[in-house]
Amino acid sequence: MSYSIPYFKNQAPKKENPRFIIFTSHTHFSLFKNIPVHEKVKFQIRAEVFNLFNTPGFANQNSAIGTPPSVVGGTAAIPGNFGTVTSTVNNNRQIQLAGRFTF
Repeated sequence: MSYSIPYFKNQAPKKENPRFIIFTSHTHFSLFKNIPVHEKVKFQIRAEVFNLFNTPGFANQNSAIGTPPSVVGGTAAIPGNFGTVTSTVNNNRQIQLAGRFTF
């Protein structure tokens, strides 16, 4: 015979489902150029790129099966987007240009 320890309410070990782990990878890139204007005055040109390779982080799959016929008033159900990914969870590539005076 084998015995196991009973778990109390909400204390069972939790297993993560690998289908719903969100993986995001971002690469940021920056360029700076300092230009001397005078002895103590400098001008800096900056270019920054966020999410350089535009890597998407997909959202979870849709779980809505569809609309039942009684809601629509017809005889057939309207199909949903069950199992499809229709959005992302991160921002697209963003490019930022700036100038800065230091004195």
